[in-house]
Amino acid sequence: MRDWFTDSVVFSSGIASWFGGSTFTQTGDKAWWFDFSSVTAEGYYYIYDVTNNIGSYQFRIAECVYGNALEQSLRMFYYQRCGTNKSAANAGNGWSDGACHVGALQDTDCRLYNNTSASTSRDLHGGWHDAGDYNKYVNFTFSALMDLMLAYKENPTAFGDSNNILESGNGIPDILDEVKYELDWLLRMQQSDGSVLSVIGGGAASPPSADTQQRLYGPATTSATYTSCSMFALGALVFNQASFTAYATQLASASQSAWTWANANPAVTFTIREF
Repeated sequence: MRDWFTDSVVFSSGIASWFGGSTFTQTGDKAWWFDFSSVTAEGYYYIYDVTNNIGSYQFRIAECVYGNALEQSLRMFYYQRCGTNKSAANAGNGWSDGACHVGALQDTDCRLYNNTSASTSRDLHGGWHDAGDYNKYVNFTFSALMDLMLAYKENPTAFGDSNNILESGNGIPDILDEVKYELDWLLRMQQSDGSVLSVIGGGAASPPSADTQQRLYGPATTSATYTSCSMFALGALVFNQASFTAYATQLASASQSAWTWANANPAVTFTIREF
């Protein structure tokens, strides 16, 4: 085991064959163990095979080796944001872009999929793009928001305020800033009777700011309303835990309204179509 930068040997030991020296049938590989768990000094290292004159990739020993992976994983949601300017300072030179889907007849003036008159216009900006497309599905927010909020709820000290997103340095953990960006969109998707619209869709261009196609939304459904109900409820707990009581109260009220409507309307569906 060698120091990555100085190439000095920090530990040396023999190797032990894995699986009795047999070839693993599923992969065709043979493997050997090399136990260097006694090395605990923080630093960057690699394993060097003297016999074959080959080395491993760099690896790190530290108290928080997954810190950078955690930061970049959270930053993925920032890149998925709809309607936000992504400057080079935050996104990097290769990924900067202006705010998307805020043009004429887009998310700030979104119309119902089967009635595009001005009477159906709603401001539904924000939230995250679903994936490689620019659709935004309410039901698909469940797993992402659930994972993020439970992660913070169970270990709040693991998350900092310096992930280089727009809100970094505002005194709020960046994970909560990101969660709030999506929850704010869900709140806009909720109608005055407690029901929640199901989806926004339309458009295909790269980068996102180049997409000028009209955006449309789908009607409220029982499933979208139940999904939002659960996210609002968990959000109320998490933001109350973080001492943002006013926002927590708003989310709790939204959750109760959604619950009431969904229970009274248990079978309202909408078949997602291409916008």
